[in-house]
Amino acid sequence: MGGTVLMMWLSSATLSSVGRLLIAQPQKMQQIIFTLTEPEKKLLFFYAANELNRFFLSDWGIVQLVLGVVLLGILALARQAKWQIVLAASMLLCALASYFLLVPQLVSLGRNLDFAPADQLGAERRQFASIYLFYSVLDIMKILLGVALTFLILKRGNDEKRRRRSSSSDEIQYPNYGRIDNP
Repeated sequence: MGGTVLMMWLSSATLSSVGRLLIAQPQKMQQIIFTLTEPEKKLLFFYAANELNRFFLSDWGIVQLVLGVVLLGILALARQAKWQIVLAASMLLCALASYFLLVPQLVSLGRNLDFAPADQLGAERRQFASIYLFYSVLDIMKILLGVALTFLILKRGNDEKRRRRSSSSDEIQYPNYGRIDNP
């Protein structure tokens, strides 16, 4: 859940850094790209930031899939409650849909839009925006499912602690001898 929030912040931070790069260009950078106009420099920097975001998006998708499979495996092997496994499986399904259905479209459409003038490719821009909105909704769903799963795990842990404290302290269970009462 924290990784998803971090990725959202990282994505906006890379795009917002373009403005800072345009304002404070190091001398060496100015010498390298001196032939470009300001709009061309802006396009170049936005392209670099978008490529970085696409890289993060793809790699974060793989990390989420691995974490989802591990979490689901741990919950299943620990014989956790059915609802905990259902929530973890739902989170994994969201990650699968994002990675295999949405990310390839976002990457492909994004690359087509990177150097297109703002007044062109309106249908593609709307399509990109709607796919990105759906991707964001799935991210929010994963976070909410994760919060619910965390709540259930913590609640179950507290319930087990309460049960252990309230159980009789004079009973001892031995696997080979059965129950023994303390005098």
